[in-house]
Amino acid sequence: MIEKSSGSTVQLGSAVKIKKEIDGKICEYILVGQEETDISLGKISNQSPIGRALMGKGKGDKVKVLTPGGEINYMIENIS
Repeated sequence: MIEKSSGSTVQLGSAVKIKKEIDGKICEYILVGQEETDISLGKISNQSPIGRALMGKGKGDKVKVLTPGGEINYMIENIS
């Protein structure tokens, strides 16, 4: 089980609040390993497209996520 992380960059165990640039929608996720993924609890894999884009980034960073529907841009609002 991944323990909650705290720090200035996104890593396994980080709780991350991100804002979608196109519509301002806020999403909150906890980055976990693939075995712990549970989207209904906001737990996403570090191997998912969003998880990979967020890893190692800091508050205020912008990230691009490639999805089947196209590219989505987010800004990291908070990391805890």
